[in-house]
Amino acid sequence: MKSILLVIAVLFMDGIQDVGKIGKINQYKKLAQNAFENKQFKEAEHYFKYLTDTLKVQEDEVVINLGHTYLQLNESESAAQCYEKILSSKNKKNASIAANQLGVLSFNQNQDKDKAKSLFKEALRYDAENEKARHNLEWISKLRDQDQKNQQNKNKDKNENKDQKDQQKDKGD
Repeated sequence: MKSILLVIAVLFMDGIQDVGKIGKINQYKKLAQNAFENKQFKEAEHYFKYLTDTLKVQEDEVVINLGHTYLQLNESESAAQCYEKILSSKNKKNASIAANQLGVLSFNQNQDKDKAKSLFKEALRYDAENEKARHNLEWISKLRDQDQKNQQNKNKDKNENKDQKDQQKDKGD
């Protein structure tokens, strides 16, 4: 009988600790979100990092919001690391958000239109209703088309200039 009571007491204490931890997690989520909404990004980073590092919260939303916070702090590499963690998420909407953000980072950091386009397509494969990814894909496609037209015009001008020089050279001989 005493051992049963001891087991119940231990289980009850574990339950109380879990409830306390859940309360603390919810408290820090709220603090982090409020700080972010009030554009207090260093403070938001502190709360989100406390959630992920100390309380070991790895929920997609927390990691994504930490990534968004890093973006606001111009810490692109840290933001990318957060988004990369979410790409393998079972929640395809969150994976789509992460792929879209990585596409934006790829373009903004390296002007890598091909990689950005690939990531925007990946975002739409995860969630076909992601309008931000759709908009970004259309935008990057237009940029790439314009680049190709500019390159064709440049090549055409170069060939025309060469032809003119050749004609002038022929006249001079």
